[in-house]
Amino acid sequence: MALKYDYTNIDCSNWSKEDHDIAHGFCWTLMAVEMQDVTEKNWKEILFRILYLQKVGHGPWTEDQEPKVIIQWLKKLIGYGTNVGEKSRAKWLRARTNYIASDVENKLVYSLKELELQE
Repeated sequence: MALKYDYTNIDCSNWSKEDHDIAHGFCWTLMAVEMQDVTEKNWKEILFRILYLQKVGHGPWTEDQEPKVIIQWLKKLIGYGTNVGEKSRAKWLRARTNYIASDVENKLVYSLKELELQE
């Protein structure tokens, strides 16, 4: 299924080109945090997940952003929607923990194989 997004419900008449660029790509952020849309009720959860990913080094962007910058974006994007499947915080955290554990395990196996080759 193709990733779709919609922000036609948002008044973006005063937006800059950068604002539109952020909105255009924000669907990928929502995919990373597994949240379907940005609402008054859930923007803090989205913020938590973005900050969590930044903390563990798997942030959705090339550079980590300060919370106040992310909050400004999220407030502008209330009304933004996607077709991303949504997970509860517990399921989302469990999946992230499993991913990190798998990544560590793979690096460990690779390092041990390299060490054996050197001996």
